[in-house]
Amino acid sequence: MQSIDEIINESRDSREVKRALSVKMVSSGMAPTIISQLLNVSLQYVSKWKTIYEAEGAEALALGYQGRPSYLTEADRTAVIEWIKGQDTLSIDMLRDHLESRYGVVYQGKQS
Repeated sequence: MQSIDEIINESRDSREVKRALSVKMVSSGMAPTIISQLLNVSLQYVSKWKTIYEAEGAEALALGYQGRPSYLTEADRTAVIEWIKGQDTLSIDMLRDHLESRYGVVYQGKQS
């Protein structure tokens, strides 16, 4: 189980750190108005994360979304980078076509 201090010291995401800091500050007796000013968040934010922490613990301060697994392995990514370096000219269309033909990665649209 992670503690508030572990989140503050080890998290790479500023949102998690802000959540943990706001909880730690309010738990130490600091006024929510001061916390909201220092962290540049709303009073509701401070109250929300204090309530969540009290109900669910420090683990609940972590982000829920962790992303989806990569379509490419580390070796595949390295190969793609080497392929890119070997191109005299490169366009997004060329890269997209290479990824589709070589690795089966199909994008839903041109904006993906």
